[in-house]
Amino acid sequence: MKIAVIGARGIPAKFGEIERYCQELYPQIVARGHEVDLYVQPSYHQQSWFSSFIYQKMKVVTLFSLPGKQFTWFNSALNTIWATFGNYDVIHLHGMAAAWFAWFPQMFSNSSIVFTCHQLESHAASSSKAFRRLSSWLEKMAVDYADKIVVTTHELANYFFRKYGVCSHYIANAPAKYQQNDMQFGFREAFGLEQQQYILYLGTFEPNQRLDLLIEVFQKLQPRNWKLVLAGDISHSFQHTINLLQMAQQQNNIIFTGDISGNFLAELMRGAGIFVEPSEGNNLSFSVGMLDAMRAGIPIVASDTMTHRKLIGRDRGLLFKAGQFDSLLVQLEYAMSRPNLLLTMAKKAQTYIAINHNWDKVIYKNLFLYLQLTTKIPSHQPHQAIDI
Repeated sequence: MKIAVIGARGIPAKFGEIERYCQELYPQIVARGHEVDLYVQPSYHQQSWFSSFIYQKMKVVTLFSLPGKQFTWFNSALNTIWATFGNYDVIHLHGMAAAWFAWFPQMFSNSSIVFTCHQLESHAASSSKAFRRLSSWLEKMAVDYADKIVVTTHELANYFFRKYGVCSHYIANAPAKYQQNDMQFGFREAFGLEQQQYILYLGTFEPNQRLDLLIEVFQKLQPRNWKLVLAGDISHSFQHTINLLQMAQQQNNIIFTGDISGNFLAELMRGAGIFVEPSEGNNLSFSVGMLDAMRAGIPIVASDTMTHRKLIGRDRGLLFKAGQFDSLLVQLEYAMSRPNLLLTMAKKAQTYIAINHNWDKVIYKNLFLYLQLTTKIPSHQPHQAIDI
């Protein structure tokens, strides 16, 4: 099969769920004998317009694009138009910013169109009312013109069924794969971090992630010999990041690493004593960083959103009431005072992730979906989602 992939900003992945997802998935699909062209934005790695290079036997294509998050919709549309005339068997669109233009290849090509929804833009707590209306309209465009819809959580499947009456395909996300020799690097030492003596957050710095709450709780606790490490992409909200830095007041036990990846990220993740995911809201998706931490056997403290409750269950970590200072304070203090119990929970979480969120399943299910579309294999129509 010849497959076009649109929606990732760039590769190798520096940040972003979709970027890391594509980096893990598509080289493995190429290794199984298929051809993959990944369309990206040149600004991500400062590449030239209308150029290409090979990454793990996958062709990475950059076209013209405008810089800035506000132009993501336009850039994705341009990539989709270009791919429409590339004689692909499948065009796979990742994220709403790419999928809203699904109508174009549907009308002007014979390609099968797949849309994977990783999260809902319209449910972001920081979104304006006008943006949420626009996002809902673009969302409907994607639903109307995609041949198959893939979701990464059951909650997203329920959303599409209730709102649009469409049956989606559930393919769980999976954590990143780290190299075995990452521990030889001295990234932790550079920040003065001791093994299992720091609390880690990894993700975006948007307001609905509630890092302000996490900082306030940590400042209240002032745990002896512990540090708070906040790592991730700040590009979505510079002003909010500035506010967080002001809250931290240059305390040497609160560390902002910026965006990190590769060996440095692996080392930082494996050395953490506790991973905290404080987000609130109802975006129906979960943190890839949290999956990474569970796979690495790091104890978890997370807000009690629907998706977090499913991941954590009753005994795979600790949950606190989303947005509530006292609840997070109690659970974080408990986690630091009961390390052996938390490690037992972490081992159960590690087993759960290995069974339910692994890349072999993700690869197989995506390939099976492509084959269904290109060879017209009949599929059963469920009430809400196909768990293929």
